[in-house]
Amino acid sequence: MPFRIILTKIVFLALGLRSIFAQVDVIGDQNFLFIQNNNEINLPFFSNQSLDTPNYSVQKAVIVIHGANRNADDYYNSIYNNASDLDVLSETIIIAPQFLITADLNHWQPSTEFAFWSGTTSWSSGGLSNSTNEHPRDYEISSYTIMDSLIAHLLTIYPNLQDIALVGNSAGGQFVNRYAAGSNQEAEGKIRYIVSAPSSYVYMDEYRYSEYLFPMTWELPEDCVGYNNYKYGLDDLNHYMSMMGIDSIRERYSRRKIQYLIGTIDTGGTQDCESMKQGSNRLERSIIYYNYLQYFYGSQIVDNQKIALISGVGHDYNGIFSSSCGRSAIFNYGDCAQYNNLVFPTSNFSYENNVGNYPHPVNFINESVAGTHPLSSFNWIINDSLISSSENFSHTFSYPGLFDVSLIAFDQVGFSDTSVYQSLVQIDTLYGDIDWDAEVTDNDASLVLSHITGDELLSPLQQATGDASNSASLSAFDASLMLQFISGNLDGIPIDNSDSFIANGDLQAPEILGEVGEIVTIPISIENSNNLYSFSISFTYNNVQLESGSVYLGTISDYGFLVESSVSDSGSIIVSGASPTSIDGDLDLFTMYFIPTEFENGQLEIECNQIMLNEVTQEQSFSILINNQLQIGNQVTPNRINLENNFPNPFNNNTLISFYGEIDNDVYLYINDIRGRLVKVLIDNKKLKGMQTIFWNGTNDLGIKVQSGIYFYTLETEGFKETKKMLLLK
Repeated sequence: MPFRIILTKIVFLALGLRSIFAQVDVIGDQNFLFIQNNNEINLPFFSNQSLDTPNYSVQKAVIVIHGANRNADDYYNSIYNNASDLDVLSETIIIAPQFLITADLNHWQPSTEFAFWSGTTSWSSGGLSNSTNEHPRDYEISSYTIMDSLIAHLLTIYPNLQDIALVGNSAGGQFVNRYAAGSNQEAEGKIRYIVSAPSSYVYMDEYRYSEYLFPMTWELPEDCVGYNNYKYGLDDLNHYMSMMGIDSIRERYSRRKIQYLIGTIDTGGTQDCESMKQGSNRLERSIIYYNYLQYFYGSQIVDNQKIALISGVGHDYNGIFSSSCGRSAIFNYGDCAQYNNLVFPTSNFSYENNVGNYPHPVNFINESVAGTHPLSSFNWIINDSLISSSENFSHTFSYPGLFDVSLIAFDQVGFSDTSVYQSLVQIDTLYGDIDWDAEVTDNDASLVLSHITGDELLSPLQQATGDASNSASLSAFDASLMLQFISGNLDGIPIDNSDSFIANGDLQAPEILGEVGEIVTIPISIENSNNLYSFSISFTYNNVQLESGSVYLGTISDYGFLVESSVSDSGSIIVSGASPTSIDGDLDLFTMYFIPTEFENGQLEIECNQIMLNEVTQEQSFSILINNQLQIGNQVTPNRINLENNFPNPFNNNTLISFYGEIDNDVYLYINDIRGRLVKVLIDNKKLKGMQTIFWNGTNDLGIKVQSGIYFYTLETEGFKETKKMLLLK
């Protein structure tokens, strides 16, 4: 960077005159002065040469046009550094004109009466300069007229000038695109135009792209009224462009030598409807425009105009200028891959071993073919889920089904193609294997029961896999069939029909007495059962009047029944059980525990609203009544016996259980786990009076430490039974 530019920046920064948003950081250190209609017109610029002294060694000129930020110094430095790297500075003049706006003059208050423009980008489309009360000017001049004068001056001051590269990026790219269409400055055929990353282009007629697909089609848009007004089209031209005329504009543009440059990740851009009619982002708009030119002018346009896509570059002028394509376009140095017609990639793949039993690995081999641009990435999709981004991959299918497999192949520009194979992978079903571990186990049966109770949510595929009875629904009977298959009582599942598995039985529950705040025990049993393999029973109750306790198994556990239950806060209980063998006769199923909080008219009701034995829903229904024993004259003498809360609770290792007794009957004190199974008997058939304290060390009747969890201790004697809960932690 020349010393004077560095010094200028330091001075401005030291003075604290930098603004982030409105004004430029620095104004050009040289001044292009020319006379038009007796008016002195000044334009600041940066350059490595003087425009005042003839120089016969200069053979090449690079005029670089800044973007909307008007940071001409940064653009100059980028071109200067590239020229230095290529060792062409001695024969090259670099000029970076600066098109100031009102805010720049308001901030800097320069002594020179520079031309300036309103807005931030009116200069980019050849708009007329501005005049204000604070900064009056006796003229209005197009930015394109100034460029015409600058180029003419270069041809005069540098007699051996052979090549002029007019380079613009972003808003500067818009400047160059439209100037190439409207200027009558031929420059003896020496000028080349480099259009880099504009947000929009000037179109030669009213047609725009239909879809971003190739080959492209063109249509007249039905919305966006001003889509073809200048600067987007040739309607309502400004002063400079109207002087040229539409026919002249179209003719001139076709013979201009133009290089279009765009980064492959430049996916931003203005979102106004006029721009969106040219594509959704800068990359699309550039590619669409190049294809439009071939549509409008014919294929011969590619003789004069080329487009290059610069891999891995976004909206970055330095990245574009410094690329091999940028240097080739600006300095005629090196090679650059161009394209005339865009070819999409073609996606395809092969596969190995696509049928089997899970867990089953399948190999997928990419066989996609690149189009215009090399392939860069891959997306493998199985049943709408992205699984891998590798070029080739192997996937193990861990559950049954038919699986669609797709491959999306992307090239480095972002163009893609998709290949889809529907139902490509076939993984056979192992009925009953709900947890996908490749075998049927007790856990699968337990998952069925938990699904019925609402504690597990099985997917439709899992439900279909668990339908061992072929009934198109999931029930506790399916869990029984799984257990029968596991135990060897069935040769296989699913079964053809369940006609031989009809069950009978009468559900029973006694009438219960209770008091507010005291645990109520409700045993549920079945009488006269026949061919019973499974059951599902649901209850509902008023959860305000009854605080639910837990469900404990009865003698059913002795018959190999697997049971799951759930108690909801909303006032429902579901108990579901299954056995590998049939049960006949009378059977204690389970016990429910409640604590009444209030009685309505001395009675509470628990409704049994569904009973399913095996796979048949029973017509039997009944209600369980809890009567307030105090209101029916069956009051127990207070303080005859009282069970205290254990201490500590929760506990680890040890806890104390205390109770007070004033009776002569035998006393029983025992502990059950949460499933109702007996853990330990602390007092068995003893006559005790007064305060008693019993120690429990967390072991069962065999002296083995039990697992952490909830346990229940029960004190029982003639006419009295009370249960309380405790929590063992380890």
